[in-house]
Amino acid sequence: MPLRRLRIVNLPRGLNPAQINELINSFDEPIYARTGYEGEILVVTESQSGSASGIFVTRESAGATPIERINNLALPPNNTATIESPIELAREQILLEGKVAPQPDWALIANDGIPCNGGQWQIVTDGGKYSGAER
Repeated sequence: MPLRRLRIVNLPRGLNPAQINELINSFDEPIYARTGYEGEILVVTESQSGSASGIFVTRESAGATPIERINNLALPPNNTATIESPIELAREQILLEGKVAPQPDWALIANDGIPCNGGQWQIVTDGGKYSGAER
């Protein structure tokens, strides 16, 4: 069952209200919640190994090329998507899941011809590497 906005805002994530709003807007609603279990393997897309927060991840590859990954995940201009790395959940946690919303503003900022259409299924961990949610 999809989560309501109020329920998402009240999930502990260590985010301020602006960050929570940005997180919600990264989804092409609906947003779902599920339990992620310690040891579960997910994929992070990043510019270089270890550079991503591990907050936004996927179940599997988001595309065969960096261009496909940038478009499918509607990545911000600072993420070149050259590397996909496995991450492991370090503890049980509530994950948020749903389709990535288009981010046309990021496409304009990047000015690289990649439209940032989104559409890939994304997962939001409970804080990534900054909160010990993944390793």
